[in-house]
Amino acid sequence: MRTGISLLLAALCLAAAPALAGATPPVSVPVPAEPDALAFAPGHVLWATHTLHGPVVLKQAPSMGGPATVLATIPRVHPATGDVAVTIAATAHGYMLTARDGRLITTGECGCDYDVSQGELVVRGGYDGSVTNVVHCVPKPDDTEEPDLQVVAGTDAYALAGARCGTTAAVETIAADGAVAPVSGITLVQFSELSFAAPFVAVTGTAAGAPKMTSVHIFDTAHGTRRDLPYATTTSGGPFQVLSDGTLVLGSGGYAGVTTNIYVWSPGEAAPHLLPGGLVKPAFGAAGAGRVMLSPGTPLGGQTGALGLIGLDGTGLRPVGAPGAGISRQPLYLDATTAAFRSNSCAGRAQVTVVDLADTTPASAPFGCPVQIRSTAVKFDRQGRGSIQVLCPNGCRGAFQLYIALTPKQISTHELNRYVDKVLDSHLADAKLTLAASPTPQRVRLKMVKPAIALMRRHRRLRVFPSVGYSGDIGVGPELTSPVRSLTARR
Repeated sequence: MRTGISLLLAALCLAAAPALAGATPPVSVPVPAEPDALAFAPGHVLWATHTLHGPVVLKQAPSMGGPATVLATIPRVHPATGDVAVTIAATAHGYMLTARDGRLITTGECGCDYDVSQGELVVRGGYDGSVTNVVHCVPKPDDTEEPDLQVVAGTDAYALAGARCGTTAAVETIAADGAVAPVSGITLVQFSELSFAAPFVAVTGTAAGAPKMTSVHIFDTAHGTRRDLPYATTTSGGPFQVLSDGTLVLGSGGYAGVTTNIYVWSPGEAAPHLLPGGLVKPAFGAAGAGRVMLSPGTPLGGQTGALGLIGLDGTGLRPVGAPGAGISRQPLYLDATTAAFRSNSCAGRAQVTVVDLADTTPASAPFGCPVQIRSTAVKFDRQGRGSIQVLCPNGCRGAFQLYIALTPKQISTHELNRYVDKVLDSHLADAKLTLAASPTPQRVRLKMVKPAIALMRRHRRLRVFPSVGYSGDIGVGPELTSPVRSLTARR
């Protein structure tokens, strides 16, 4: 959907008005750090987990806060296999879940091992605990790498793709009443992407009769027509989402979902156009109600810890976030009134943050989990101990390090190489952030790594830069505010 001047005027009016009656402040719902699958629907946060050979356990929590409950315990088709790949799609009225039990095929090539199906399971359920099998079968043995089994949701219905057995077509739609309709004329490929907004299904694959070098195919299931979109190096291979008017919003091709631009491809256009608005390298997240929620390349409205929201016509740009919703922030869902995204708390716990887009009340604290270094220098004693002043207005917990700045050059290449051989990088000192929320700076104690003590006997002053998180903590919860400034380490 496209927005116009009326949306811009409405946005300006909202910005000048107090919070609407009934608007609610942001809510963060705790979820497992590594669930098998996660989904959001109006009113519900859902996730699935399993033990090695056990069933898939589906839980849900109210999106406005409240205890989590077990929604369903779903037996697998072939539980003897250790691996299972799960997807969930949800609407306000129910959910669909897929589970493929996999047997590992080892190729001997780095990163190229894959699973083949030992069992296909698709269930449809309601928030009353009801569960109905849509697919429950064991496919014929085949060691060939195959497209993923996956389901996506529209407003009230679903699209299913990739089932190895139990269906009549590679892609099907499932209505709210359970009625199944095949989407004919498409052959899936490895890593096929799927999106659905009734009546449109967008999918990557090989379409019967399509011109060569077409990548994405958009099926209008109401009229039985199809749109074949030409391949383009700038736009193909990235994530995409189809909207209910047939518009496709897509990110430029990138590794592991990382995009560097967002494009809009409206019906009738021969090629996509760049999302207007002047954003610098935004990453696509979710689209809905004529807008896009994205990861901006630069802070918006002075908020380092925020996602961005912008109309498809480039108007209405605003930050979307919440105090305590730290990195990594990954958009999940967007409609006219609600935005939901994955985040981590300032203590590093996984959560889904839900924002009421009608709530215009000024935030009580900065968005995210900002970490501000208030010191410009750190003085270490002979034992390599020092301290700095750190401001964490929402609290912060995690690892903190100082690294030797490599530009401008401070030490010889030979000396740096000897140091890196001992430390593995330019790591100089460590600390632990365990700070409660406070409007004033707090002291954090640092300790140099052992090789750094000897290094700073020879170099009594070095420029260093801070970093938050390391190893498994990279990009989790607390984040340094931009721009990240260097400090002077002295001995």
